[in-house]
Amino acid sequence: MKYLVQGGMGLGDTVIATPICEAIMRLGPDVQLDFLCRKDLLAMFAKAPYRVITEVTKDVEYDVHINFFYEDNPNVNAKKTIDLNHIWWGLESQKYVPDMFFETLNFRYEGITPKIYPVLHPTPQNVVTIGYNNQANWFMKLLSPDIETELIEGLLDRFGNVKIYVLKVSVRDFDATDNLFGDDRVQLVDVDIQEMMNLIVSCDMFISIDSGPMHLAAALGVPTVALFGPTCSRTWCPRGNHVTCLRPVIGQCLDCMRQQRDVGANNAECVKEKRCLDEFNPQRMVDDIAAFYAQQKGMP
Repeated sequence: MKYLVQGGMGLGDTVIATPICEAIMRLGPDVQLDFLCRKDLLAMFAKAPYRVITEVTKDVEYDVHINFFYEDNPNVNAKKTIDLNHIWWGLESQKYVPDMFFETLNFRYEGITPKIYPVLHPTPQNVVTIGYNNQANWFMKLLSPDIETELIEGLLDRFGNVKIYVLKVSVRDFDATDNLFGDDRVQLVDVDIQEMMNLIVSCDMFISIDSGPMHLAAALGVPTVALFGPTCSRTWCPRGNHVTCLRPVIGQCLDCMRQQRDVGANNAECVKEKRCLDEFNPQRMVDDIAAFYAQQKGMP
């Protein structure tokens, strides 16, 4: 049986698609699997036990084509196509997205979580090392510059002998946080996917809003702090004892992206002016992050 799994549009979507690949490989020794992914993400699968491709041609026939997030690909030649886009766009359930995929496909999935196969080159650190990401395709997910500044300043004060690597972002203005980069404990980094993975596995902890680097860090097994506001943590937050999810204490307008999908969440204006993210208390965030770090390190 020959399968084609057509992965996600972005970094996080691609990571979320990988449990299906793991499940397919368990179906039997005669299974062949091609995983279609973006060329710039190939480094995530350098040692994958299945074939990873960046394009598909009509001269290759598949028995089953499983399509996650891409639009229909006219070059796919398959006897059967299973389209999972309705899960991505519908999300009527608040279950974890990979679990919904498994249930739709009627696959056994106990113990299967996102898994990638990179070749890693971590850099040993002699101080507490924290990775930080506040980038996403949807502006509605981003922390405000003021809250971000207070958060990073709080982490510097709390941890003291620390190095914080901030992933460079092209979708927002750094004016409010420029002063932080005068502190040699904070470094702005511009990385490709291989460099990002090497950086993440060199960190003691990775802090991120709901976006691709969050899913990547969790898949790499690095202690991950996931910051959620307008997206549903029950649906999108990675699973595992090495992951904690922080949400502001506000309640009513959390998960508003689900409510806005009918008008196009990618372009929709937040009806609450991103009030959920503005309700984050940086000092409480620092306290929660420090407690999570201590728990991960087995500290009292």
